[in-house]
Amino acid sequence: MPNFASCHHWIRCSCRGGAPDDGSVFRWPPCENAKGAAVANPAVAAMNFKYSRLEVPLSLMMFAASARIRFGTCGKRLYSVDQVLRSCLPATYLRARGLTVVQAVLQYKLMQSEPQQDSVGISRGLLKENVAQRLREEILSARIAPGEKIVEGKWAREYGVAQISVREALNILAAQGFVTKGHGRSARVLKLDDADIIHIYQLRGVLEGLAARIISERKPRLDDLEAALAHIEAAIASGSLTDVLERVQHFHLLLLEKADNPFLKDHGERLLLPLYAFTHMRAAAKHLDTSPWKKQLPLHRFIIEVLRYGNPQLAEQTLVHVTNSFMESALVVWAH
Repeated sequence: MPNFASCHHWIRCSCRGGAPDDGSVFRWPPCENAKGAAVANPAVAAMNFKYSRLEVPLSLMMFAASARIRFGTCGKRLYSVDQVLRSCLPATYLRARGLTVVQAVLQYKLMQSEPQQDSVGISRGLLKENVAQRLREEILSARIAPGEKIVEGKWAREYGVAQISVREALNILAAQGFVTKGHGRSARVLKLDDADIIHIYQLRGVLEGLAARIISERKPRLDDLEAALAHIEAAIASGSLTDVLERVQHFHLLLLEKADNPFLKDHGERLLLPLYAFTHMRAAAKHLDTSPWKKQLPLHRFIIEVLRYGNPQLAEQTLVHVTNSFMESALVVWAH
């Protein structure tokens, strides 16, 4: 095992978000400038580390383990995190903290096992949300195609994060409907064919029709649906496709919720979340604007008026017919 602390070795990594993205090779330990000051490794600087001669080694190891950077002599041989820690922590680092090598390794592993913080000092919750957002953008831009498998290790290396962060991000995307995850299987981007879309809309019409019947019987206040419709109008005026789809989805989820039937709401969410996720994917791929949803504003207004009228049977039949109209529009506008 070579002594990483006494000679120059190389770290090869591909970084995103402000760091070089060309597979650059950086020298470690950091080079020194003419004044003898350590020059920060750009890959680690991107993670907002503060540098000093004592803090760099452990910080770099923490970053490396999280990003799954491969260590070795000229990239030919790989070493475990324990081996790297044991070989590269200088005696000055250990003396300054009163640590043995074994204690330093255990301290590092304890830091890695903390549930609240990622190894780069970023809240795990914030990190997985950020990874989920980046993967969502990859999906919406069609860089990850519908039906394509999402390999956790690949995207962990791509983003320079731990694989568990990608796994947690995929759970978020699955909850949002963009990803499907079978038990013991890799995650895949949602893919719906015409038959799937038709079947979803048919069942959606039944569920929303039942919700409309219950609402008409109970006669609750409809101020929240009015507000939801106003938000759709504002989103359309802003020209943001993402906002429009989120607002339309919220309107229909609220309709199901107002029936005050948790089973109805639960089954409705299982249909609506993937449906609107796929709508977003296809609309983004086709570079659609908000005009198709502007045309549907009168139908959303009609839903509220029928609910306010208070005839349960009429409300149920209206929602079935309106949902069928939404389906016909979907098959023409964005499904293909």
